[in-house]
Amino acid sequence: MTPEEKGRLEACTREIAEILYRNAEVKDVEQLKTPEGIEIAVREQMLENVSPNVGIFLSKKAVGQKQEFPEVTITETVEEMSLDGGKVRLRTAKGS
Repeated sequence: MTPEEKGRLEACTREIAEILYRNAEVKDVEQLKTPEGIEIAVREQMLENVSPNVGIFLSKKAVGQKQEFPEVTITETVEEMSLDGGKVRLRTAKGS
């Protein structure tokens, strides 16, 4: 990240914080009087307003980074498989 980008990010972050604070204050000013209440308000604001926008960026970025895998041919029958996240395409012989 360039120094200019870092400065811009910091400025935007401060502006976002001000907007989220005003929004939290309107929702429940009493909540902002305790550390626990502030933490809850920050978490709610982040989940509701910030994370969805960051998630869109990350998902668009991931789509552009598809990885190609070579096709694998096996000679034995697969009896069991365990998958953890991601998309998987299993090909079988036609009619199987």
